[in-house]
Amino acid sequence: MVAVLKHRRLRDFDWLVAALAIMIVCFGAWEIHNAQPTETFWQKQLIGLGVALVAMFAIAFTDYRRVMELAPVFYVFGLLLLVLVLVPIPGVSLKINGHRSWLRVPGLGTFQPSEFVKVTTAIMLARYFGKQRHAVLTLKEMAMGCAIFGCARWWPRWC
Repeated sequence: MVAVLKHRRLRDFDWLVAALAIMIVCFGAWEIHNAQPTETFWQKQLIGLGVALVAMFAIAFTDYRRVMELAPVFYVFGLLLLVLVLVPIPGVSLKINGHRSWLRVPGLGTFQPSEFVKVTTAIMLARYFGKQRHAVLTLKEMAMGCAIFGCARWWPRWC
């Protein structure tokens, strides 16, 4: 198993699944364009596809153990993004539809950090609970897992 992870090759990649996912997104973008040809929503969909393809290849050819080592860094970065949303910085922290939950990244557009934090929280919880154990989880370990989840879920609302 370890040898397979160390020697990943393009021929080992599941090209059929990737092609089907790309076709589904392209079909969706085409349908959006047909529904509203004067709007640019379909272009945003294709930009998202490009970003997702880069992320997919980065993840597919990365050893998951390296990601687990960096989980705390990703998690803290995500929490900092959530705090950044709360700080009213003109042009960066945006209030859309009455909610301050968006960040503007110059040159890339806007995004919701909460979407990024969902992934980082899942990775952090996987790292914490994925340790080899020889007994049932203790109350302290369960409380720590709840704290990891709670910080990402409710912390920005407390500020």
